[in-house]
Amino acid sequence: MFFLHNLERRVLLHPSYFGKNMTELVTTKLVKDVEGTCTGDYYIIAIMDTFDLSEGRILPGSGMAEFTVGYRAVVWRPFKGEVVDAICTSVNQHGFFSNAGPLSIFVSTHSIPPDIQYDANATPPQFTNHSDIVIEPGTHVRIKIMGLRTGVGEMFAIGKIDGDYLGHEMVWCRKCTKAVGDRMCLRTGTAALATKKMTPIGTWATRMGVTSQAPVSSLLANNITKLATTEGCFGRHQRELGFPVVVSK
Repeated sequence: MFFLHNLERRVLLHPSYFGKNMTELVTTKLVKDVEGTCTGDYYIIAIMDTFDLSEGRILPGSGMAEFTVGYRAVVWRPFKGEVVDAICTSVNQHGFFSNAGPLSIFVSTHSIPPDIQYDANATPPQFTNHSDIVIEPGTHVRIKIMGLRTGVGEMFAIGKIDGDYLGHEMVWCRKCTKAVGDRMCLRTGTAALATKKMTPIGTWATRMGVTSQAPVSSLLANNITKLATTEGCFGRHQRELGFPVVVSK
């Protein structure tokens, strides 16, 4: 869950930065040092503002100035029993790993529905029911957190997808309200793809004479279709190669 939390931190400033804009420099260094870090109990997502900036104190022997800064931040603290949306990062015979933002979550085969089995012969290896569900790197999944382990500057979780409304997520095309999953909606050309799949898409765009590095949604659907036909990788094989699978109207 997300919280708005008042925190405090000591910030060190090098003597070369002493001047009229020290307050701005202290705030900038605070944001750089704190945002995106983990305290062991929660993640600091963003700093909203600062308050109670103390006067600087020169540290003997180093010349560094120490400031105590109070700040208000948006923090995320995952809880046992919380349901989160994540993206699968890797799959093996024991389960799969996924990331829900900065949190790494492992889902064991014992916490996956029995009709979804590991397929080592697929490329890449995946969990599938050999019908409409495929869990592979880049797949969006909804996971219920069952346990948390905290360490110094890190958190790790285990979860499950064998429950109601958990597991493989369909991604909906915003323009035509059509479920496209990790595939391409031919009607609007809108794609929902993992970041790692952008490289092969860029190669396709170059072959088609599209020099811009714009998102996939800006590519014309008919160009993608023509290239899919040229490459001879329509349907299932196209998905295995990491390209969007074209969905007919």
